[in-house]
Amino acid sequence: MPVSAAQLFEMLKKLHDSAVDLTPALTFDKTHKLHAATVSYYSSIVELSGACCALLGGNHAVAFPIVLRAFFEAHVDLMNLIRDPKYGYTLEIDFFTSRQRLLKLAKEGKIAYLAEITSKDDLDERLTATAKKLQEVKQKGKQLNISEKFAAADMGDEYSTLYAWLCSHSHNNLSAMTSRHVEEGEDGAEMVMYKEIDLEEYGIWIGVACELLLRSMEKIHGFLKSGKEDALKGLRAELDKLRDTA
Repeated sequence: MPVSAAQLFEMLKKLHDSAVDLTPALTFDKTHKLHAATVSYYSSIVELSGACCALLGGNHAVAFPIVLRAFFEAHVDLMNLIRDPKYGYTLEIDFFTSRQRLLKLAKEGKIAYLAEITSKDDLDERLTATAKKLQEVKQKGKQLNISEKFAAADMGDEYSTLYAWLCSHSHNNLSAMTSRHVEEGEDGAEMVMYKEIDLEEYGIWIGVACELLLRSMEKIHGFLKSGKEDALKGLRAELDKLRDTA
């Protein structure tokens, strides 16, 4: 009998709860930048998986693909951080590039939302310091766009397919919007909001969330040597058994 979306949803909730329960076993060096980065991304993954459960269980599935996209991106970053510690420089390049862009806009003084930053006496100093830091991290790491980040994590196929679909919902693609909110009724097209969730429509995506969460758990626990291999093997066997019936 094929696995149902309801079964996958129960599995996702179990994985989330297991991730939370196993967290105390993750001990790390608070002064180690790589450790701090990996546990931060992992923590977001766990919380985002919990958000997915809340959205699906509370008839708010309209936001599920949007949250799952952020979940996907955090997973890719975690995989890359553990694969290559220098990927941390890639993330720092992203941060300082964004910061520099914001400070330059503030320097121009044309955007009201940045007026408080524009008025700061040390704006030029902050711009100089940010530019210097950006050049320093660029010498240590590589700047990657999102497709390159997926490729680095050996997830190029996922980028072209699963992630692309999630982006269509996050970017309010016309087909995504109309599929959510327009249905054919007896008198023609009808506007729909808060439609009751049919979990089967989200079955594949709940399965994706399960796999991403469990892979993240396996990676972080292996990286930090938590000693929870048996518990993770049990969860892997349970998820694989569900998938084998699909």
